[in-house]
Amino acid sequence: LHPEDARAAIDFCVDHTAAGRPHRFEYRMLAADGREVWIEDLAPLKSTKVGSWACAAQ
Repeated sequence: LHPEDARAAIDFCVDHTAAGRPHRFEYRMLAADGREVWIEDLAPLKSTKVGSWACAAQ
């Protein structure tokens, strides 16, 4: 994750997953060669047998 996006991206994902809301968001990552790369993250969720949520992405 890009250092400027890391906290917001992690918080967004954790909050939406905990609430059982599927989510889509974009953030930057740094490639091995230092280039800035934009990522689109799609996270559909499904309920687990114990009542929590898990990412259903494949």
